[in-house]
Amino acid sequence: MACITILVVEDEPLLRMLATDILQDAGFKVTEAGTGEEGLSILATNPDVSVLFTDVHMPGVPDGFALARIASESYPHVATVIVSGNAMPRDGELPKGAVFIPKPYRSDQLLGTIAKLLSEPKQCGDDVRPTRELPSSLDR
Repeated sequence: MACITILVVEDEPLLRMLATDILQDAGFKVTEAGTGEEGLSILATNPDVSVLFTDVHMPGVPDGFALARIASESYPHVATVIVSGNAMPRDGELPKGAVFIPKPYRSDQLLGTIAKLLSEPKQCGDDVRPTRELPSSLDR
């Protein structure tokens, strides 16, 4: 089975730990970052990241929306999930293909969203990314 890596970018340690636990329990490999800058660094050095899971409000630059836009432009193979308990995206604020989930979210909602993103091919230049095999825990 292919090991799918998800980058969790969340400045609140308890929320980052919760998201990480949900994703690891579902069989994903998780890499964590506490800021958008840290997230960008990980994206630049870890080509195995398949999904970016980011909060909107974080200290420093970039925030979650900017991080998602940069990831969409620089790493088009990476699917993006954006979460927030405060900010709802305005029209055109989400990068193409990104999904927004309001906080608080349920684990089944998060896992279902990621499963759907990973099952849809993404355009990478002229190539289409093949559908990735999902962890067996999502195959219910």
